[in-house]
Amino acid sequence: YQVVSGAQAETFIVLAPLVSLKTLDDALGVATDSTARPGTKIVADIELSREDVLLRVEPRLSWVSKDYVDADPEFWQAKNR
Repeated sequence: YQVVSGAQAETFIVLAPLVSLKTLDDALGVATDSTARPGTKIVADIELSREDVLLRVEPRLSWVSKDYVDADPEFWQAKNR
């Protein structure tokens, strides 16, 4: 998503789901090895800053449509989370 208000110009937000925190650990391990990713120099040349934030969706505090709940009722209707 591109931020249109409340941040510096050309600010983008990328959301990515994680199955587990191991997925994040593996991705960060690859990201620190600059030789493993072609194009890393290009990103370094154009990227001014980066911030990684880990967020969690709490079903009890979320207001989602019935269609959304029906797609994964085990997650959205769990009683003891």
